[in-house]
Amino acid sequence: MSAAHSSVKLADVLEPVARAVTPEAGTVYRQLGVRLWGEGAYAREPIDGSQTKYSSLYRVETDDIVVNKIWARNGSVAVVPTELAGAYVSSEFPTFAVDDLRLDPRWFHWITKTRSFWSACDAQSQGTSGKNRIRPERFLAIEIPLPPLDEMRRIVARLDGHAALIASLRSEHNALLGAMDALDGSAASRLIDGAGGETMPVEAVLAGVGMQNGRSLKSWGAESNVLCLSLNAIRRGQLDSSQGKPVPLTRDEASNYLVSRGDVFVVRGNGSRKLVGQAGRMRDDAVGLIFPDLFIRLTLDSTRIDPDYFVLAWNAPGNRSVIEDTARTTSGIWKISQRDIARTVLAVPPLPAQRDLVRRLERISRRTLEGWELAKSLSAQLDALMPAILRRALVDDHDVPSAGSDS
Repeated sequence: MSAAHSSVKLADVLEPVARAVTPEAGTVYRQLGVRLWGEGAYAREPIDGSQTKYSSLYRVETDDIVVNKIWARNGSVAVVPTELAGAYVSSEFPTFAVDDLRLDPRWFHWITKTRSFWSACDAQSQGTSGKNRIRPERFLAIEIPLPPLDEMRRIVARLDGHAALIASLRSEHNALLGAMDALDGSAASRLIDGAGGETMPVEAVLAGVGMQNGRSLKSWGAESNVLCLSLNAIRRGQLDSSQGKPVPLTRDEASNYLVSRGDVFVVRGNGSRKLVGQAGRMRDDAVGLIFPDLFIRLTLDSTRIDPDYFVLAWNAPGNRSVIEDTARTTSGIWKISQRDIARTVLAVPPLPAQRDLVRRLERISRRTLEGWELAKSLSAQLDALMPAILRRALVDDHDVPSAGSDS
């Protein structure tokens, strides 16, 4: 904590509050959840009073502090925003009212985003209830820096300004990524449309087993000789072999799902309609990697279609619109089936034309690679910027510059 500011225990500026109601069948209750690492509160799916196991629910109001008992050690603490006032939490989320004559709730909002606060929550969670829960009285024992209210509000205003500026930069960054995707996609569509060739369903270019769903297991966080690819492993037509988590399987148990260099996959399920159905090819040597249940491995007939051409044609904007129209959603997950893939029609020119088209598109893609590298660098800088500003404002013995200043 900053030596420039006096520190106080949370018990001096927060007071436990419990606005209890007894859940009633036929009454719908809005629910509030708390994200990890100071990312704030969010609206959970509403429930009927008959659906909860709790005998009481607790209403929260604007500027309340809500703590997730189990995950407070991972920064699951939030200030309730106005739009979530009137929502409900269970007894697993103790709630506190703020003494606004001493503490600006926005100051505490920024405090929840600091590593020093997460560490303090972790220290107060150790060994409680066997599950590292934090008890309300131990949460209130945490100390935070507390400058005079006027100074607190001045610093908060500057932090809010920095956050707005960073959000604007991130929006521009995302627009740049979208423009580069559109550029590659437009080039692919023009070249594929101009290549001619016969149109045929995907099932006509499959060989061997054709298609195979993967296998998913919960990562157990321990060392393992087998890793399962994450759902984010496919990006821009390639698989990132570093995106894997250890799973409790032996190599023998995993043998039917091991990934090999050159394998082609299609995402059969994703929370985003824009990402479901994306195809990618493994270009690395994949040792001990399996693919998850929401991936489908395609075995292609190499005498009829080049794997790299398949990925380009499958991911091209024209085919993407077909896939997105085909996808169906259940429980918030967009899915396509092996049957959907098999029936999808692609243009399949002769193999020499396919390989020539792949080479031409690779030349175009190389021109945008520098832009992607720049975009990745910018993203990393944006990710690091706000934590650095917070350290300066709340932890280090320095003031925070105005948003947009050169200091």
